[in-house]
Amino acid sequence: MHKINTISGMDIPEKLQVIPRPPKKLWYRGTFPEPWRKTVAIVGTRKPTAYGASVTEKIASGLAERGVVIMSGLAYGVDALAHQAALKADGTTAAVLGSGVDVVSPAGNRVIAEQMLAQGGALISEYEPGTPGMQFRFLERNR
Repeated sequence: MHKINTISGMDIPEKLQVIPRPPKKLWYRGTFPEPWRKTVAIVGTRKPTAYGASVTEKIASGLAERGVVIMSGLAYGVDALAHQAALKADGTTAAVLGSGVDVVSPAGNRVIAEQMLAQGGALISEYEPGTPGMQFRFLERNR
């Protein structure tokens, strides 16, 4: 089990400090992405078409092969496909969760979460450990 760490104040990435209602504290498990690394967020529908799945995998793996960190939300569909493509390309991927970092939601993606941590990625959340995923939290996370 990866230890739960926190960052706060000026240690929170600059890009997050300028959004509406920036997080005051972040919890993470794994290796928090270095601020100098290029990062791309890939998010989308939970039920992609075959074409959407193919494009997601191609873009995520191509970027991951070039050292870009793939960020998503670990949801079913496009999010999970993006994480899996980055992992398959031996890249780095991190998930921003709508729950605590010790509460992987959806539970069906726990294996992906463990693979991410094993390959140097991270699970990140503004919610305290033990916080369950609820619909309004996923909307807050998306900001």
